[in-house]
This record gives sequence, C-alpha cells and structure tokens, in this order.
Amino acid sequence: MAQNLVIGALPNYTGAAATAVTVVGGGAGPAGMPIANVKNDRPWEVGRIESIFPHECGIEVDFGVPVTVETVAVINPSWVPGASVRAIGVEGATLPPVRSESIAPDAILATVNVGAVAIGQIDEHPSAPDGDIAASTSEVDPWSIRVSFDTPSAAPAVGAGALATSSYQSFVLWVHQLNESSGENDFAYLKASLYEGGTFRKDLGTKLVTVQFPVGQLLIFPWSASDLQTADGSAVELLIECTPGIGSPLPPEPAVDAIAWECLHQSDLDAADLDTGWELVTGAEAEDAWGGTAVQEVDLPPAIWKAFLLPTSVRKVRLEFRDDGLGFFTNLILTPPRTPSGVLDVGMVMLGPLFEAEYNFAPGASLRCRAPRIGDEDGLTGSNRAVAAFKQRSADVELAMVPSASAHSLFARLDYASQGTAAFLVCLEPQATGTIARNTTFLAEVEEARGLIYQEGFIDGEPIRSMGYSLVEVL
Repeated sequence: MAQNLVIGALPNYTGAAATAVTVVGGGAGPAGMPIANVKNDRPWEVGRIESIFPHECGIEVDFGVPVTVETVAVINPSWVPGASVRAIGVEGATLPPVRSESIAPDAILATVNVGAVAIGQIDEHPSAPDGDIAASTSEVDPWSIRVSFDTPSAAPAVGAGALATSSYQSFVLWVHQLNESSGENDFAYLKASLYEGGTFRKDLGTKLVTVQFPVGQLLIFPWSASDLQTADGSAVELLIECTPGIGSPLPPEPAVDAIAWECLHQSDLDAADLDTGWELVTGAEAEDAWGGTAVQEVDLPPAIWKAFLLPTSVRKVRLEFRDDGLGFFTNLILTPPRTPSGVLDVGMVMLGPLFEAEYNFAPGASLRCRAPRIGDEDGLTGSNRAVAAFKQRSADVELAMVPSASAHSLFARLDYASQGTAAFLVCLEPQATGTIARNTTFLAEVEEARGLIYQEGFIDGEPIRSMGYSLVEVL
C-alpha cells in the first residue's frame, strides 16, 4: 500500500460552522485585524491577539453543537522558533482553564553576585511588574538566583501516552536589559533550569534579554511535570542564571522584575476531550515556511502547524499559544528575535475532518514549484507582502485502486472546493494518524478534478475507482 495523500479540514468548520471565535483574553482585535479574520479563507488577512501573556493568548472556537474534528491547523502565524502551540477541545459547553493557578515564588534559596534582594521584589505576576528588580551587584558580572514556590492546590498535570512529556507547565518572567549598548546585536542572556528540592532536573534553555529598562519583556520557559519526582509539585524550584553580553561602554546586563509558575492541574487536563499537547515550533520549520520552498525574508514565520488527530467530537476548541517573540539561543546560534511587541497575529485557523486515501497503489503525488509571486503586484505591503512573496507549489495526484466509498468521498470534497474558493490542507507524505506532519503540508485549492473511473476488481468487497486532480497552493 502507498498512502501518499491526506486532505484535512474540508469543509473547514472554523469558517463554515463556527458560531463564535473569540480571544481568550477578551477583545476582538484592532480595527483592520479583527479576530474574525481567522475564519476566512484568506491567510494574509490576519487577526491580532493583543497579548502574548500565556493566560490570555489564545483563540476559542464555539461550533454551537458537537462536530467531528480530526485536523487542527494554524496558518500564517507570527510566532518564532521556540514558540509552542496546543489545541484542546470539549464536547460540552465549558473548556478547562488555560492555567489552573498562577503560583508566585515564596522564598529566595540562593544567590550569586546579587545585590540586596527580597522575595517581595520579584513575586508579583509578570503581567503586573512593579519595576523593583533583582540584578547583579556590579551590573557587569554574571549573577544567579534560585527560588522556590508554594505547593500547588492540586497535582500538576502530566500527560499520558504520547503526551507524557508535554510541557503543560511553564515559568514566566518579566525582565529588563540594563546598560544601554551601542551595538545592534548586543544582547544579554538568561538561562532557566528546573530544580526540585535543591536537585537539578532539567535545563529549560537560554533566551535573549533585549529590551532596555524601564521597558520590559516577557520570557516563557515551558517544562513538563514528568521531570519531577514529587507528584504534588511541593518541591519545585527555579534557577535563573544571567550573563551580560558584549557591548560598550558597559555590557548589556539582565535584570529580573517578576516571576510566576503557570500551573495546570491534572484534573483540568483530564477534563479535555481533545488534546494535542504542546508542540514546539522548531527553527527548521521557521526556515521552511510554507513547506520548504518559500522565497522569504529572514523573519518570515512558519506558516502551518498541523495535527492529525483521532476523530474527536467537540463543541468548543481552544488554541493556546506560548510565544515571547524571542526564541532560544542554542549551540552558539542566534535566532534573530522578533521584537517582543506584546501581540500575536494569526492568518487562518482550520478545524475539520480528514480524508486518507486507503489502499491507494498509485505512485506518490508530484510537487512542483511555479514562478514566485510578488506581493506588490497585488497591492500588498508590509507583513502581507512577506506572506505573498513565495514560490507557489502545485501538485498532480493520480489515485488508482481506491475503494468506491473513499473515492466518492474525496471527489465530493474536491468538487465542493472547485465550485468556490475553499482552501484546504494537503499532506503528500503523511505520518500515521495521531502524529504531527508539517513541512510536507500546504494550503491548496482545486485547479482541476477529473471524474471517477471504474476499475476491474474489488478491495474488501468494494468496487475500485480511480481519479486524478490538480492542486495549486493558495496564498
């Protein structure tokens, strides 16, 4: 068997059936960028979430009645490598919270090269920092601080099966850069590590501190409670290590203003009927925007995040985002940061059914590029032009020896799309159902769908059909 095709989200329930699409933190987006833009089939028309704080950075979709969802996709988001996204859904009317509780640090356990600092200076929530900071005694030397947290009111969430190590927990920090430097890329560095009862558990990564005091920026460090050995979370600690950059007249130096543990409880995780877990956006995906053939500017974001899910009946779905606009600094490779502006843009959301070409013995689909399309020709400017300047791909697919029911189902969907402007997702090299497929996936519409042809023989008692069609990428 050669399974060479998966088609998802046609029809797109988000556009066709959703009775409400709202921002988790409230509001509807600014004029010209309403969140309703994520419902249409034009990914260059973005909706804006006017916060990057995880507890208010997300999109909720209400279908009014349960529908079967197998495909979840976010198209043309403005996230950067190191960001992560999760989709959860429920069949009922109430989604579990984004976070079960926000836990402040309760004690300073150890410091190195830190001036006089009290827990009250850093225990406010990062969404309401007070400007009272912890920093190096000299403002030029490396420094560190390790803090503990109160015990959560219920056990922190740990996923099961393939989601056992999903990062349902996160530390969020509000930080500043001290010592303005003349160099364009003179950044300070902040490393976070998970500790438990004084014992190292996991390196959570290093991020750049780029914003001058008194203005600040958010840093997000996701982690999994599976790394803990105390199930109730009573011994969680955070080590912060700050390293100045290189600059003049003084090196840029990190300062920490506020810290919180955004904790999700196991009971709230268990309440979800659909859960993709947190999926990290990697550097390769950002570089391979629109499937790896894009002509792009350096900071063009990854275009599609896609999950193949087991069929799940849901009435409400929430897409949650963690993106501080900075990415991670790893292996001495600097990820160019998007200036942390406190917003996240999303071009399109697709939720819907899935078609898989079972028992297809035809050769795999071919994928070819067309000439680059220049956004200026369409009157597009700014970020919209970056989306439009790409190598448009097309695919010719010949299906043979497909069971009759599957063939009719696919033909009905493609015929539906060819009658209008409906866009859908295509993955030409799918993985098994229940896994993620990204870079072989692209947003397409039907250019030509040829009729069904009867073939001699049967598969599982069904007559065999074949058909062919041509797809073209949509932007």
